[in-house]
Amino acid sequence: MKITDILKKLRELAANSADQGTLFERFVTQYLRATRIYGEFKDIWRWSDWPLNQEQHDTGIDLVALTESGEYWAFQCKFFDPNSKVSKQDIDSFLSASAVNFTDEEGKTRTFSARYVVATCEISSNAYQTMNAQTIPANFISAEQFDLSGINWDIFWDQFTEQASGTVQDARVAPKELRPHQQRAFNDVLHGF
Repeated sequence: MKITDILKKLRELAANSADQGTLFERFVTQYLRATRIYGEFKDIWRWSDWPLNQEQHDTGIDLVALTESGEYWAFQCKFFDPNSKVSKQDIDSFLSASAVNFTDEEGKTRTFSARYVVATCEISSNAYQTMNAQTIPANFISAEQFDLSGINWDIFWDQFTEQASGTVQDARVAPKELRPHQQRAFNDVLHGF
């Protein structure tokens, strides 16, 4: 199974565009937990569930992640037609909302250390330039990058559909093991130094 198959299934599962957005947010949450490409997270919340959102309505931030090092990252999820592009207007509210300070549980003023737009399509050149001009890093994750993450999508999908809030740590592709002759050569190189 490929990421295009997963995205098609998500579209088929959703009753409407709001459901598509919710499913995609859940997908991105599970994806971030399953891959180590972007870091390791202590927790990931939907914006409405984030304890520090100060009871604000969703103004562009869909997910907030707390990294193992104590940083907060903001994510916006765009479940668009694969033939469309994320425009500058599509991300303006996210970039504004995620650039504002917030107060953490210890009463300290914080900012998001990193910001990501995650989309099922490509990004327009104007949106890309706007993201690159940000003081707080703003990055783009496309559907193409999902396929490069080393996730076994068959396992991921099975776990995604079975577990409403579980993680998919086991969906990562197992590392390849050296064949016996490769292991001998590897050991010889190590002992030669």
